[in-house]
Amino acid sequence: MFSKGLAAIIFAAVLAFPAGAIMAQGGGADVSGSSDLLGTVVVSASRTAERLREVSSNITVISGEDVELAPADDLSELLKQQGFAMIDYGASTVLQIRGIYRSVNVQTGSIILVLVNGRRTGITDVKQVPLDNIERIEIIRGPAAVQYGSAAMGGVINVITKRRKEDGISLALETGIGSWNLNKSSMSINGMYNDFDFSVAASYMDRGSFSVKGDVEFPHTSTEQKNIMVELGYTFAEKHRIGVHASKNELNNEWPTIGFREIPVLQPPGTPFTSYNTFNFSETTWGITYDGATPGGDFDWSAFYSKSKYKRVPYYSDGSTDFITQDIDNYGAALGYNSSYVDIDLGFDFIRYKIKANYEGDNVFKDFGLYLNSKIKLFDDKLFVSLGARFDEASFRSRAADGLSKSENNFATSFGVSYLPAEWIKIRANYSQGFRMPTAYEYLGGTSYWFTYPITYLPNPDLKPERSKTFEFGFDIDYLFFSSSVTYFTTVWKDRIHSMGVAGGYQALNLKKTETAGFEIALKADLGEAFDLGFEISPYVNFTYLTKRKNRDEYYIRTSGYVDTMPAIPHWTLSYGVTVRHPGIDLMVNANAAHTGPTYFWNYNNITGGRDPIWRGSEMVALDLAIEKGLWEIGQNGQYGKLKLRVEAKNLLDSKNEVYYDYPGPGRNFYVGLKYEY
Repeated sequence: MFSKGLAAIIFAAVLAFPAGAIMAQGGGADVSGSSDLLGTVVVSASRTAERLREVSSNITVISGEDVELAPADDLSELLKQQGFAMIDYGASTVLQIRGIYRSVNVQTGSIILVLVNGRRTGITDVKQVPLDNIERIEIIRGPAAVQYGSAAMGGVINVITKRRKEDGISLALETGIGSWNLNKSSMSINGMYNDFDFSVAASYMDRGSFSVKGDVEFPHTSTEQKNIMVELGYTFAEKHRIGVHASKNELNNEWPTIGFREIPVLQPPGTPFTSYNTFNFSETTWGITYDGATPGGDFDWSAFYSKSKYKRVPYYSDGSTDFITQDIDNYGAALGYNSSYVDIDLGFDFIRYKIKANYEGDNVFKDFGLYLNSKIKLFDDKLFVSLGARFDEASFRSRAADGLSKSENNFATSFGVSYLPAEWIKIRANYSQGFRMPTAYEYLGGTSYWFTYPITYLPNPDLKPERSKTFEFGFDIDYLFFSSSVTYFTTVWKDRIHSMGVAGGYQALNLKKTETAGFEIALKADLGEAFDLGFEISPYVNFTYLTKRKNRDEYYIRTSGYVDTMPAIPHWTLSYGVTVRHPGIDLMVNANAAHTGPTYFWNYNNITGGRDPIWRGSEMVALDLAIEKGLWEIGQNGQYGKLKLRVEAKNLLDSKNEVYYDYPGPGRNFYVGLKYEY
């Protein structure tokens, strides 16, 4: 009843609020008051710069201001506050987009691709992405295989860092302390002088054991995260820039030796654990880019090369390890033509993974892709028709004695329409295909560990690539003080790959058919602008409601009875809150709450030995608050910068905060820091 009633209320608000706003302004003829949200330039949808008003798919853009104000330590917390479903195991997280996810350790098996400035880094866990020095985050909801190939069939997260476009320098420093011996420090500096630009960002966070509701200490001993990123650029001629970049990220977690479903066996404060598992993640990336264009911008071109090394090493209490290393080489080039009537971009990219793992073996994965994106502009830039196509030749080769190899070709297409009957509203429809090549591990099998429990995966040389087809339809409104986005989507998967229990262990098998469908809704209104208050006060809502999360394979969920609902996918996710920005008193506030709807789980329990299906009702994940207040302007009118106080209070209601079945998150906790901005 709650979910249906909430859906009805939100849909009514979506339809009624814009009409009321237009009537209050004396009709819809005058659009001079419309904001410029639809004019935002994005780069993820087609790999080239284009205005959001021209894009036919649903893209979420999180601004740098919203990132800075959010009470979040990493990208996983930020996306949870933005209404995305997250499977959080504490040491790692798995992001869901439209009910699609896969927990993976190598990027070749990924469904959602994580990029930094459009570059692959090897990161598969959004917990490992820091939130420093961010210009914006672009999220493609749904398949992006036409643009990015195999690892992007479920969506793309593109984190874009700050870079100055004019001479000058900007600096931000922050340090603070918090609950459970939390220590955080960060620094970012961006500058430009004549034709040189640079950007440097670094951060450090360390936290000890945290407690959950009931003053019980969760058996987690430490989290340490270190990040640094450097970007340098030189514009050697008009519209010609060469850039170099380098980054290093480290994340270390220590957990006690416990089984997956033994998490409820929490210990009273001070209870010692005799053995621990340590998880170490590290990623290093460097590369070079070149962007050029003709003086008038009719033609543009780009080329890039990037190299990344990713390493994950769990050290188990019994002395064993479960290491993974990925050496990633990625390069490509593109040529574009732009006119008043048509845009065309033709390019290629090549990616090679050299993977070593004690269970996956030693193998090489390659993917060469040739892509075309085109857009036709009609009726004075009111109608945009886009067409995309990509050919992939993907292969892997085992470097073991048998030298087993496998290759697959794939041709994917996308088609979209974006129509603006007025400057403040966009109606859009999009069709896109997805593709993922199986990994060597899925083909060849091996032995893995869940904590210290060995798991045998049997080979399946007949495994097929998984493919999907997605259709979405929606509209975006950006009128005066109100903005909204509504999207209906449906995705059908063929030969979806899933590991299932068979005689002798587990095996990757192709499912016959799985389907997801639902609605995505985002609402935001600036009441300060509506009532001429002189400052911003913006309530917002993000809501995803799945009408379908079906599996058509009888043995997909191994229980005593047939259950056709795909597990670990919430029926709905909801986040809501309010943002206040008052420049007169230099105050910013953000309060946010997040919920997840009913979810089906397996019931692994190492104590009772049961494996029965369990349905869980809705849960509040957290109620978080961030406050930033200016304290002191240094120099006349702040010419030497300003000092700010930042306070964060997370999980204020101290609810169970169950981020995954029987896996609690932190209880009520606080952070206080000082921030200097210049």
